Amino acid sequence: MTINFCIRRSARRSDYDTQASITLRVRSGREIDIFSVTELTINPNFWDAKKGQVKTLNVPDSLWIPLNKTLRELKEFVEAKINEKGSKKIDKKWVDNTIKLFFRPTKGEKKTDEFFDIFEYFLKVHEISDVRRSNYKVLKRSLQRFELFKRLGKDKNYTLRFQDITADTLREFKDFFKNEHLYYEKYPSIYIDVPESRKPHERGRNTIIDRFNRLHAFFEWCLKNGFTDKQPFENFEIGYCNYGDPIYITKKERNTIMNFDLSLRPKLAIQRDIFIFQSLVGCRIDDYFRLTWDNIQNGVLCYIPHKTKDGNPRTARIPLTKKAKEILERYKDEKRKSLLPFISKQNYNEDIKAIFKACGITRMVTILDTKSGEETQVPINEIASSHMARKTFCGILYKKTKDPNIIGTMSGHAPGSKAFARYRNIDDDILKETISYLE
Repeated sequence: MTINFCIRRSARRSDYDTQASITLRVRSGREIDIFSVTELTINPNFWDAKKGQVKTLNVPDSLWIPLNKTLRELKEFVEAKINEKGSKKIDKKWVDNTIKLFFRPTKGEKKTDEFFDIFEYFLKVHEISDVRRSNYKVLKRSLQRFELFKRLGKDKNYTLRFQDITADTLREFKDFFKNEHLYYEKYPSIYIDVPESRKPHERGRNTIIDRFNRLHAFFEWCLKNGFTDKQPFENFEIGYCNYGDPIYITKKERNTIMNFDLSLRPKLAIQRDIFIFQSLVGCRIDDYFRLTWDNIQNGVLCYIPHKTKDGNPRTARIPLTKKAKEILERYKDEKRKSLLPFISKQNYNEDIKAIFKACGITRMVTILDTKSGEETQVPINEIASSHMARKTFCGILYKKTKDPNIIGTMSGHAPGSKAFARYRNIDDDILKETISYLE
């Protein structure tokens, strides 16, 4: 069963006075093909026949936004009614009456504003990477728990609806995101209904800002596609993320880890080699775990970074060093699909911390606490992770070349990436080299 819209009238390009009725069409194989005229009209020059909606370019926002929203609501309304009745029982008269019911609902009937249904539709059709889609799903579940949290109060039937979401609602979201780890203990029932894979922890400022950036993008998409005509973010300040300087190990420290005798701890020795290889190619962890031998071409690692493949796909090409090739040969196994004997991401990160400690890489570093926003000092082994391997790759090469474009070609950073702006501040040797020009 498919439902779409069309118009059955054309107009000269210079004619912006003619109006054509928008017709709803219901099809199901060869058995059902019903056309039913709606109460909506549009100038044919404003109609996108391919998409079955009002054009969004060169058309006033005041026209296409509410009209496309109404078309979407009408389609969902008819679909719901067909599901209730059964597609085999419908005819043109029934479709005509259903459309009339949409525009002039009887008591107890009302058009829907299903926030989470539209959110799910957004996840289905919006072109984003799997990682970003996963992040949006986390946001959706958190908003579902917010809805349940509100129902614990005076409004037992509280429902998130576009028309009710204001800047004040966004501020309520912010408070909930910030304190969700406390509500987990106080109101366990909402986490039974909408569970997470792990217990929520206190979220830092940057994490909350990232969430609101995603929510803002969702509202912009809904506005563009006619699902809402409101933008609550107009009176809400999201803020900007604050990041400290990237922390990475030096080439000397990397070599210490690479050459350290871990024969008495063979499990760590394997993960050590996997960490060293990652620091020699600079992959993000999600890309790293997807690599196979097919990604090695004439001594060069080639892959399309998953984070950017949907927007501006570029092939990252990293010539393999002698040490990288040695590691590959050491663990070469044609029966294994993955390039190296990976374990789970969580266990990998835990092993990296243990490797640093075993190798004596425990110097104190200054980091920005994501929760308090204050600087704090911690041993580097306590914050070591797979991402530090990537930072080490970028940091060592940046110190030598000072050219983000060359490094970005290998690391998969997008052109003009803001990440490299932070690498300019991190090395005292660069400062000393620069200041020596004054002598």
